[in-house]
Amino acid sequence: MLEKYHAYILNFVALAAGGGNSQAAFQVETALRFEIRWLTAFVYDANGLGIAESVLPRLGVILQEGTTSQPLTSSGSTGGGTEAPLRTLFGTGERPFPMPVKHVVHGGGTFLAQVFNRHIANIYSVVLAFHGILLPENAPARRAIPSPSRLRQS
Repeated sequence: MLEKYHAYILNFVALAAGGGNSQAAFQVETALRFEIRWLTAFVYDANGLGIAESVLPRLGVILQEGTTSQPLTSSGSTGGGTEAPLRTLFGTGERPFPMPVKHVVHGGGTFLAQVFNRHIANIYSVVLAFHGILLPENAPARRAIPSPSRLRQS
């Protein structure tokens, strides 16, 4: 295998209103590395109906490299993982959020995500997708590639 597109999908089901949260992780196969390029999120209400991006509820997320404990959402000077609004980090299937700097999860490494429901009255479920390129661990680094939405505009 030289390289291939891959997506790791994490499901967070029935997050309780007012602070319910859940954590999930994915692990990269030992001989490979995963370069995260785009992030997408899908949010569903208690009846399983999708919520439009323009009216997403108040959901927070913490992203962290599991092996090194390196947070991708940080509190600045303290450096610890801090909850960030889901809308600031994840796009939709039509408009994925491009990682401004690629993040690499090396073979055997894990990547953690924790989602928080800050809405006071409603239960929500969330699906996070981490899209990128799987490469052999010893393959040379790749240059950045444009997001899928930009490719369609050409």
